[in-house]
Parts: sequence; C-alpha cells; structure tokens
Amino acid sequence: MSKFWVITSQVYKRRVKTKSFLVSLLLPLLIGAAIFALPKIIDYFGGSDEPTKIAVISENPAFSAAISADKANFKVDKKNRNREKGKKITDSR
Repeated sequence: MSKFWVITSQVYKRRVKTKSFLVSLLLPLLIGAAIFALPKIIDYFGGSDEPTKIAVISENPAFSAAISADKANFKVDKKNRNREKGKKITDSR
C-alpha cells in the first residue's frame, strides 16, 4: 500500500508542473470572477450619472425621509403629492 502513495505523489507532482494543469485550475476561477464582477463593470462604465427617478406615494413621511437621505442616488421632489403626477414623472424616463 505504501507503493501506491509513492506512485500517486510522483504522478501528482509531475502533473501539477504542466501548463495545462495550471490553465485548467485557474481558468474556471477567472471565468467565475468575471461573471461575478460583470454587473459592477457594466454599472461602472455604462451607468448614467443622473439620479434615479422614483415616486413614493404614502402618508407616512418616514419613507420619503429615508429615500431623501440618499442624495447620491435619489432626487426627491416633495412638491408632487399626486399619484398621477408621480406616475407621469417616473414613466417619462
């Protein structure tokens, strides 16, 4: 049984040193990382710089306060209190 492990370790060491082993080991990792990072790359290069238009229709002011706190991503227009106006503003985009 000890000869089995000696032969196995020798074959393993010989295979690990080949380029094809390294490519077959690293290529799936690189593809997985690219698929994982693809949405962020698209947002970075293809995203628009203008804030997203949304309409918050609620009697509770906590919703609009929470959204207006994120000024980098959202622009809150507190003048529009009408459902139809809110729908028109968001549909125009």
